[in-house]
Amino acid sequence: MDNNQTNKKEKIFDVALLVVIAVTAVAILVMGVVIGSKSGDPIGDFMKFLSGRETEDEETYSDDTVEDETTEEDTEDTKDETSDADTSEDVTEDETDPAETTGEDTTVPDTTKEKETTKPAETTKPADTTKPADTTKYVPVDPDESRPPRERYPVEVHELDDIAYFADALFVGDSRTVGLASYAKIKGATYFARNSMTVFDMLSVKKVTTQDNKSMGLLDYLEGKSFTKIFILLGINEMGYSPTKVSNKMRDDIAEIQRVLPGVKVIITANYHTTAAKDASSKSVNNSRIEKLNDAFADITNGVDIFFADIEDVFDAPGKGYMAEGVSRDGIHLYAKKYAPWRDYLIQYAQY
Repeated sequence: MDNNQTNKKEKIFDVALLVVIAVTAVAILVMGVVIGSKSGDPIGDFMKFLSGRETEDEETYSDDTVEDETTEEDTEDTKDETSDADTSEDVTEDETDPAETTGEDTTVPDTTKEKETTKPAETTKPADTTKPADTTKYVPVDPDESRPPRERYPVEVHELDDIAYFADALFVGDSRTVGLASYAKIKGATYFARNSMTVFDMLSVKKVTTQDNKSMGLLDYLEGKSFTKIFILLGINEMGYSPTKVSNKMRDDIAEIQRVLPGVKVIITANYHTTAAKDASSKSVNNSRIEKLNDAFADITNGVDIFFADIEDVFDAPGKGYMAEGVSRDGIHLYAKKYAPWRDYLIQYAQY
């Protein structure tokens, strides 16, 4: 009797032990499958697991997240040569807000040695810019005495309220002319301007929205019009080209304009100086290149039906040869309240 009970207990113990072993084996097998599923080799990783070897995959790293270390200086020379200080597209001949993002001037790279970007030597405190410029006493001067004087045709000096001359005048230009139309408009004058306009697309590109809400190029716009004088200010977007190439294209453009409007007077407006900081930091838009282009434009004039309005130094600090502080946010586009000297110069000295 005792032997039978002992045998039964031993059998129950054996069965329980077998059950424990089986459950343990199943658990280990399941763990092996889970571990091995990461690499696609369950059996191999399971054996590694049993032998105590590591099964974790090595981490890999990509260099794709490293930032491009190209600097602004490196990219300056790769920008499109015909885009501007002006980057928005549409403007109107009415009063429009010329606020645009100027990213740097996008021009053909200049292969000449870049000017040093050290702080300009002139460290005197800028004049109080809150006072309006006294344009009634403005006398055009050439700060660089080594440059030959430009041909200036004698004109009568007019009062600032003598604006009848501009009733049949058209102003053509880039974002700077948009600003003139918005903040210092001569009453009665008409404006045909858009951001980023150049001598290369002035006649044909159909991106200027007119008063009747049509987009057209200049030649199309001039058809049927009776303007007797056209003022043109262009060139800042073309600083990467040689002055000769730009002035030759200007000459061709003027010939086309006068073909459509026989007898019309064309007044090329000088590009005004930039600031000392811009002059020192930019290889393309600096005062030396501005002056060379203005000289080339002046050479086109003939004193008969092509004239030159020399506003090159109208925004200059007195006697310095560069734009005064507080006139422009970027050395190109004027603050809204600073356009008046340009308008006043035209009224007083540019009635040909």
